[in-house]
Amino acid sequence: MHAKEIQFKISVGDPEIDEEDYLYKMTKDLRRELKRIELQADLVKGKKIQNTRGDIVTVGTLLVTAFTSGAITALINLIGNWIKKRKTRFKFSFTETSPDGTVTEQIVEVDNANIDSKKVNDLFDKMADKLEK
Repeated sequence: MHAKEIQFKISVGDPEIDEEDYLYKMTKDLRRELKRIELQADLVKGKKIQNTRGDIVTVGTLLVTAFTSGAITALINLIGNWIKKRKTRFKFSFTETSPDGTVTEQIVEVDNANIDSKKVNDLFDKMADKLEK
């Protein structure tokens, strides 16, 4: 177990293709790339449907765990490269619990148009700061 970690969700999609098989393949590819840069990435479990077998997963969504601010930097580079090559869009969902127990969720959509925006950079900075404190 690491002393510090943060968890967040990444949802991946393509504005031109919304087919489940394609999203599943993109999710698998992203998961493999995230693991390569030492981020833990797990498929998000969906709700169980009655009379079905196996785990249901939310196609296109990963629960990611980061242990170092360097991993966040590597994530930024990875996301930038994906967006440039694939016209991909991402949605980051970062949930924080304050010392008084208040839970806040910050959701940021990232695509080619806003990859370098202040809002996106602020989110990644916030995530890295959590690991450095």
